[in-house]
Amino acid sequence: MRDILWRTEDTRGGYQERILGSLDELAIVEPRGLNGRPSAIWEAFQQYQNLPRHNSVPLAEFFRPELMEDTAKADMSSLSWIDVANPNPENYIFHGHRGLCDVSVFPKYDGIRIGDHPLKRNRYAMIEEYIDCVQARVPRYHEITQIYDGKSRCYRRALLPAVNNSGDVVKLFMAMRVLELPNSGTAASISCRTDQ
Repeated sequence: MRDILWRTEDTRGGYQERILGSLDELAIVEPRGLNGRPSAIWEAFQQYQNLPRHNSVPLAEFFRPELMEDTAKADMSSLSWIDVANPNPENYIFHGHRGLCDVSVFPKYDGIRIGDHPLKRNRYAMIEEYIDCVQARVPRYHEITQIYDGKSRCYRRALLPAVNNSGDVVKLFMAMRVLELPNSGTAASISCRTDQ
């Protein structure tokens, strides 16, 4: 079962839908990724599952997203992380967020506070999702579809919480994969409208 977490529409025909998928779904969909090869989301999740832990949550210092850069480039993915050590989610900071494909549709946000994210409608949804992941201390897998100002995008994203040596969640590792190429309607791998 997939739950719609957030759906908004605006008066200009734009909308946003954010769906929470299960980790079972991630384990079915992501190993075959684009062109039958494992996606960067799958590689990140596999690495995450095998990290040393503190009270069952992986330790942030051992995660190495740079080991997956080749896969990320091959399947139009992005690997980054969010500093969530500050108790105020407006002060969470994106790191390594270099954008995907067309940076006008998947922009670069490296070093940007979430409170400074230029799109208010996205900022509120992200804050809600990031807080949920930090508090639950378990990975989250989302499918996100957005159409605004004539630009569309559809992607899947895994959020992987990681702790410091004191057991506090301080980072969310994020792996994203494009599902539909912006404004083309061409599927990059799996259609945004399937439950595969």
